[in-house]
Amino acid sequence: MEELTKRQNEIVKISIKLISEGGIQNFTMKSLAKQLGVSEPAIYRHFSSKLEILHSMLRLIEKTNTEFKAEIENSNPSISLIENMFVKNAEVFTATPELSSIIFSEEIFQNNPTLSKKVFDIMEERNNLTLQVIDKIQKSGEIRDDVPAEKITLMILGALRITISKWKLSGFNYNLNNEVKDTWMAINTLLKK
Repeated sequence: MEELTKRQNEIVKISIKLISEGGIQNFTMKSLAKQLGVSEPAIYRHFSSKLEILHSMLRLIEKTNTEFKAEIENSNPSISLIENMFVKNAEVFTATPELSSIIFSEEIFQNNPTLSKKVFDIMEERNNLTLQVIDKIQKSGEIRDDVPAEKITLMILGALRITISKWKLSGFNYNLNNEVKDTWMAINTLLKK
């Protein structure tokens, strides 16, 4: 995954803001150029198309999967890996709140099969990585094993999603990091043997 330049990151961040505020239908190269204070052709020096910009938005979330995967490969599976993933997601959304309007609004991408598949793949990879860790830590005896790993994974990812969605719907008016930590503590209590 190639890193974006400083200017590309700025374009992506403003694109996310435009979509968050006006929906995908109002995200045009013209509106983006106006927001950036440049001409439309200037944007094409950094991205070949609007689709490429949208793909770059999704790469921000994909990056958290890559980091989570590296963490799994470089340590012994434990409940702290799941906690780190949970907390890091909150940090990503706190840094770019508008991103929650993108990743948790799948309908934005439904008319583009390529982007829709990309969102599905990102979600599926996160699910599989979390399931892999849950399965291993159940086998190690660290957490309860009387609930299938698939259902624990669903509860963890579902709790994360609803916590971030509620924060978004509140207008980002409370500390997401604290809320996610509190939610994680409750989940952790439920998982203990």
